[in-house]
Parts: sequence; structure tokens; C-alpha cells
Amino acid sequence: MTEPPQGSRSARAHSARKVAAALATLLAIALIVFVTNVGGLRSRVTGGRIERIGSIAILPLDNLSRDPEQEYFADGMTEALIAELAQVRELRVISRASVMAYKTTEKPLAQIARELGVDAVVEGSIQRIGGRVRVTTEIVNAATGRRQGAKIHERDLKDALSLQSEVAHALVADGGVPVSIDERGRLARTRTLDPEAIEAYLSGRFYLHRGTEAEIGTAIDLFERVLSRDASYAPAWAALAESYISLSRADGPLSSVMPQAKLAAERAIALDDGLAEAHGSLGRVRLQWEWDWIGAEEALKRALDLRPGASDARAAYSVLLTATGRPDEAVVQIWLAQQQDPLSLPVNLSAGWINFQARRFDQAIVDFGTAIAIEPGSGLAHAGLAASLAQRSRFAEALREAEKAVDANQGPMVLATVGGVYAADGQASMARRLQALAVKQVACPLEIAAIHVALNERNEAFRWLDRGFRERSACMSFVRTDARLDPLRADRRYADLVRRMNLR
Repeated sequence: MTEPPQGSRSARAHSARKVAAALATLLAIALIVFVTNVGGLRSRVTGGRIERIGSIAILPLDNLSRDPEQEYFADGMTEALIAELAQVRELRVISRASVMAYKTTEKPLAQIARELGVDAVVEGSIQRIGGRVRVTTEIVNAATGRRQGAKIHERDLKDALSLQSEVAHALVADGGVPVSIDERGRLARTRTLDPEAIEAYLSGRFYLHRGTEAEIGTAIDLFERVLSRDASYAPAWAALAESYISLSRADGPLSSVMPQAKLAAERAIALDDGLAEAHGSLGRVRLQWEWDWIGAEEALKRALDLRPGASDARAAYSVLLTATGRPDEAVVQIWLAQQQDPLSLPVNLSAGWINFQARRFDQAIVDFGTAIAIEPGSGLAHAGLAASLAQRSRFAEALREAEKAVDANQGPMVLATVGGVYAADGQASMARRLQALAVKQVACPLEIAAIHVALNERNEAFRWLDRGFRERSACMSFVRTDARLDPLRADRRYADLVRRMNLR
């Protein structure tokens, strides 16, 4: 056999080495793609992962310490994980209020998934071991019941608030969820805080969600304790802003809380412009207190861009859209908020009022009915349902709901709203009695004005609307849209009020 020329043999060897190197590179890339589950490749190859999750519910993490005093830590970490995942636009994440309804449930996971309308649920647990925190998670496919993606994550306690980023990253990878470069960067953020500050921060969030005025005050004290240890921790500033806003009431003046909320939100943004909750709080201050409609929209849209799954920011955005005369857009936004937080009483109450303002009274009746199903003792829900039924001239039903509302809650908002129902039914004496009880407290000026309109007392109606303007009451956001004020719209005083509120 004739030997090939020496130069040809060398060239072939060089070519073979190049091919081998290229194959090795491709193999390495393939291995990285498989291990990190980019595009859900590992899921499709192994058949043991969900190929594509479009919606998910993170069930409350089980507190393995069995110490009731540590429940705040488990709940806080659950909330943090939900907030991380809510940043991913291609994934619908059920919000905190709805999943916490299942904290002690014995319902099968498939039933929970059906009730929440999700593709999958995540079961998990949390355990503190000395100075370490261990979180376990597992994805459960709602359709098949298959368990997959079991993971154990462990960090030092000082890194506990970064742990949820690691867990969230693993869940979207195992779920085959498309993640943008920006979202991947936000999921990769790390935050450290000394253990005592972490304890105070998570405990503060626990008290904030309990919701009474005293407990929110405790939350404020705890967040201030965090900031006394680390004034650069932006989430604590954002939580402080949220706490002050939680003390605000639609039926009263806001001057005692909104300035503090604004300062805290702006401080949080200055430290971390990517903090969705801070932008959401700033948007609510501008909406409810400053009536800066343009600035409010900018802040709320920024919050939703950073965290599409933020149901509270989306509900606030629906109020803004209503106030500025875009009811169709408002209805869409509140519907999206309901999909993200279907068992939230505040979200469903907001949906009822947004549809009421959009003159979609039948849908408002449905939404207030949903709120009652969630919390049968909600006076606000019964009052909203009564007002909606009255708009459909279903007065017998409306008055039954009005009685239930007053039996459940004799707060000023309920009394004033129900007073308007009695006034619309021609029961002036009862309407005035309820109005007097409401006025003894801090009543929503718009609701009191609605009573006077129904009683054909326009001057008194305008007196209350002017008071609402002076006090900058949050409920005044609906002055342009509320059907109960329709008899006032031809009056020049109404046009002047709308102009002063920058709503023209």
C-alpha cells in the first residue's frame, strides 16, 4: 500500500484534533444546558419534569421546628419566595393572601390547584438548624399528581433573604418557564442581613399582614429596628412605606400617614430602584394622597414591570384607570388581579367597586358575592352588594344585604354606603339616622354626599364633596365616575371640583 505524503498525514491529524475539540465543546455546552435545564431540556429528555408551567401556587412552607413562635419565619419565607417568582412575566403566581388560606387545610393538592386555577403547586418546608436555614421544595403537577423537582437548599441565617432567590431560580428552571435576561438578573440578586435584623424584618411582615391597627404599629416598630441596624436595607424601607399605607383608610383623612409612607418609599427606591413594592407604595401615595395621576401611573406601571404578579399594585392601577376615565382598562386590570389573588378579600372588594364605577353592576354583584363567600362576615362586602343591587332597583334584596352589613360592621364606610341604599329606596328617616351615625366617626365624604344626592339635597352633597377635597380623602378618586353622583354633573360646582382634582 502506498504511504500518503507526510504533509497530508499531518494535515489530517490536525483536522481530527479540531473536530475532537469542537465535539468536546459541544458536549460541554450540551451538558450545561441539560444540567441547568435551559428551555426545559432536561425536563423533556428525562420525562420526570414538568415541560412548561404557566401558573403556580407556592403553598405555605411547613415549619419543621414545630415551634409556634417560629411561624412568622416560615410565613415570611413563603411570602419572599412568592414575591421572587412574581417577577417572572411568563408565570402566573398566586399571591400571598390566597395561598395562606390553605395553611392548615387537609384538601388534596389536586383540589387546591383546581380552586386556584393553576398548573402546579409547590409543597415545601423550612427548618432552622443552629445558624443555618434549610428549605425543601417539590413541584406537584396538578393534572397528573406527579412529584418532581425535589430540591434541598441550605444557607447561613444571614443569607436567608437571598435563599428565596436560589429556590425561585430552581423552580422556574424545573418548570421550563422562559425567563428574560433582566428577570434572570433580578432572581440572582443576593442580600445579606445580620440575623437579628432578619428576625425583626420577617416578624414585622408577619404583624403587618395580621392587619389590625395595633399590629401594624408593631410592624412599624420592627421595621424601624431593622433600619437602626442597617439603614441601607431597602426592603425594610419599602415595608415601612407599606405599613403606613395600611394604616390609611378610604373613609378618612390621610395626612397622618401618607407623608411618612412617601418618604419611606422614596428612600427605598433611592437605595434599590428595582424594588417593585417600593414603586407600588409610591404609586399609591401619589394616587390616594397627592392626586398626581400621571406620577401615580408611572410608579404603578414601573412596579408591575418589575413584578407582573403584584396583585396589590394591579388593583391600585385599576383604581387609577377608573379615576382618570378609562373604565374598560380598569376592568381588565382588576380581573388580572383576581386571577393572581383569587381568595383575597381586598382584591375582590376592589373588583366589586371597580365594576360598580364602570356601571357593570351585574358583575359588581358577582364580585361582592365572591367577597362574601371568602368572608361571610364582611360588612364592607354586604354593603357593596347592597349598593349594587340598589342600582339594579332590586331594593328588597338590597335592604336584606344592608341589614347584614350593619349587623356585621358599624364602621363609617358601611353605615354611609348602606345609608345611601335606604335613601335611594325613599326611606329618608333611616338614611338620615345611618348618616348621623357615620358622621360621628370619620366618614367617607363621597358616600355621605351620595346620601344627600338621593335625598335631593344638592347643596349638602357639594358641602361634603368640598370637605373630601380639603381632606384629600382617598374615596374621592371615584368622584368622576360614581353613578350615584350623576344628578350633580350638570352643576358648575361639579365641573369646578373635577378641575381642582386635575381630573379633566
